[in-house]
Amino acid sequence: AHDLISLCSPYCMLDVQTESNKFDVVPGMKHISRSDTDENSRSPQWNQQFSFELRNFDEEFLHLSVWDESSGELCCEEALFGKSLFNAKKDESHCFLGQIEIPLKYISCTGVDQWFKLHSRGWMTSLGITGEVRLCIEFASSKNADISANTLYGTYSTEDFYSLCHQLHKYEALQYSLIHSEPWKGPLSLTSRIIINHFAVQCRL
Repeated sequence: AHDLISLCSPYCMLDVQTESNKFDVVPGMKHISRSDTDENSRSPQWNQQFSFELRNFDEEFLHLSVWDESSGELCCEEALFGKSLFNAKKDESHCFLGQIEIPLKYISCTGVDQWFKLHSRGWMTSLGITGEVRLCIEFASSKNADISANTLYGTYSTEDFYSLCHQLHKYEALQYSLIHSEPWKGPLSLTSRIIINHFAVQCRL
């Protein structure tokens, strides 16, 4: 992260939520993944990996919030609203520095590595929220035999797989024709090959 509001001791809390099961992540929630604390920094570097089990890309989003673990001095939104948030350790306030909500359905199956701007909660003003967090998001096939392809994507058949291949071939040919006079003869682009591979693996075809 960089350009936080002031020198602090920031850490992140991460979780995957759905619109139907949305909640505010606050310090002390035991089932939420938590990064290490980068002491006395405005540009923390965590370089940590976290894994989450996904069940429905259409509804799920990654929620990340940044907090200051320093001495309890109010900052940002809590200072403006005269409130602080507390974790399990009594009288130790951790100040909210901003959050990110990323709908997973908009992330390419090839993943993403980019900076995301921190913003406030919906019921708070954005005044005082600064900084960005760099995230590298990757998808991998589940190794949990209890999670079926139907759970992840619904029911798909071999015919659906062939239909996807056909659509990708049409798309590749169209894109090629826009810049070349001769007909497209392949091969598929790396992105198309990754899409086909992910579909086949995730749906166990």
